[in-house]
Amino acid sequence: MGAGPAEVLPVLAVLVVIVGLFLPGVDLPTSTHESRARVRLTPQLMLLGTLCALAFLIEDGLLSWSAIHLERTLGGNEIVGGLGPGVLAGSMVAGRALTQAVSRRFSERQLIGASGLFGTAGATVFALTSSASLGLAGIALTGLAISVVAPLIFGVAGRVGGPGRQASSIARVSTIAYFGFVVGPALVGGVAGAASLPVGLLVMTAAALLLAAGSRLMPV
Repeated sequence: MGAGPAEVLPVLAVLVVIVGLFLPGVDLPTSTHESRARVRLTPQLMLLGTLCALAFLIEDGLLSWSAIHLERTLGGNEIVGGLGPGVLAGSMVAGRALTQAVSRRFSERQLIGASGLFGTAGATVFALTSSASLGLAGIALTGLAISVVAPLIFGVAGRVGGPGRQASSIARVSTIAYFGFVVGPALVGGVAGAASLPVGLLVMTAAALLLAAGSRLMPV
């Protein structure tokens, strides 16, 4: 609508401060039975962390590059570009809201395998389409697919850790997983610089395929 960073960012800053002022009044449950023993980084936890890192790579790759692709490659305006991260966030909220319901009918291995396959389809559509509307549909499908990965993997990590060590196991897995956030945007940008942005975005297609394949190795 014509507003620049000088108008937009102070409004966001005020909103963040307002939210922060309410947080001290939120009571969070604490565990009194958590074991203080360190959890060893087992191959199972390393695998779970790597699978989650692939999902985070896709998520942050889309967050960082979707608006640029929609505007520069697909010819959308600033409003269309802004819809990229927004559609991703909305689809992930919807997917995570449905995670508990679908996990009653399918195993984690099945759901994460399906997540990788649907994420592959969505990421491929987004990277290769010439239509901004189809690009947004690809983002929505990818976000909906990968949204289930982190909650499911953290749940499995807690069970692998055993009673009293769930939090420590999840911390080990999440430490590995967040490398996906660090690597994702830079990897997409590096490939885009060497070839083109659509080719760079296919990095996320490859990550989704690896996620689908790696789900077969998950502990049951």
